[in-house]
Amino acid sequence: MNSEDWWTSSHDIEINVTESTATTNNVEILIDGVVITGDSYEINKSTDSDADNYTGFRTWGTSMAADELSITEL
Repeated sequence: MNSEDWWTSSHDIEINVTESTATTNNVEILIDGVVITGDSYEINKSTDSDADNYTGFRTWGTSMAADELSITEL
């Protein structure tokens, strides 16, 4: 992850729901198969409205391209 060309190389990014309850979703985020969020990241469904709750991929700059996006519903 520390190579000079890391920021311009292609990478696989995943967001996996690891646990879902009535009030929260726990997710893990991976880059190239490596979990970068520790045990899990919690999204609180009871305080986050649909308008305020965004889970996805964010990029900076204009040269980003997504080759594939797949969503698997639980």
